[in-house]
Amino acid sequence: MSDSESNSGSEAEPVTTTEEVAERSEKKRAASEDVPAETNENGFADETLVCRDCEGDFVFTVEEQEFHHSKGFDNKPVRCKECRTAKKQRMEGGDSRGGRGGGRGGERACYNCGGFGHMSRECSEARKEGA
Repeated sequence: MSDSESNSGSEAEPVTTTEEVAERSEKKRAASEDVPAETNENGFADETLVCRDCEGDFVFTVEEQEFHHSKGFDNKPVRCKECRTAKKQRMEGGDSRGGRGGGRGGERACYNCGGFGHMSRECSEARKEGA
């Protein structure tokens, strides 16, 4: 008995290939281009953009465009919401500074006495002259 005969009795999910997904996306894109978009009073209309990371389509809504315009942003978003969130999490890193900056690494010396293990605000010695 072949696979097609054994599956005929049960409703199985059809196998979707990447070509089929691409074809469906292209049909959706073509359909959305055929319908003229309605614009609001500011001249904004929903736009379908392609994500830089996942290459999926996402909608840049009128509300998002108005927000971008009010903030003075000139560029359209290049990532969908999911990929933006994922990138922000990747950029945060695991340290308490949030992955930004970094400064000089290593042990810090006290400004007052030059000792290690504490900072000047915790130092028991008097402040240096002229500081």
